[in-house]
Amino acid sequence: VVLSALPELSHKLVDLVRERGKITVQEAETLTGASRNTIKSHLQKLVAAGHLARHGAGRGVWYALS
Repeated sequence: VVLSALPELSHKLVDLVRERGKITVQEAETLTGASRNTIKSHLQKLVAAGHLARHGAGRGVWYALS
């Protein structure tokens, strides 16, 4: 999936990861103002598309560029 075809929030999440190196769901929630479930949905789609990689388990999960 080409990044330009993704929703605005997905673009913002990828940009945040580029700026910060990695991001958690809670950080993304605070920085974007979107709900936790919305953030998780977008992050899962970005991982499935190969744009981000998921690291850790449980409450320690964070996302970085793949």
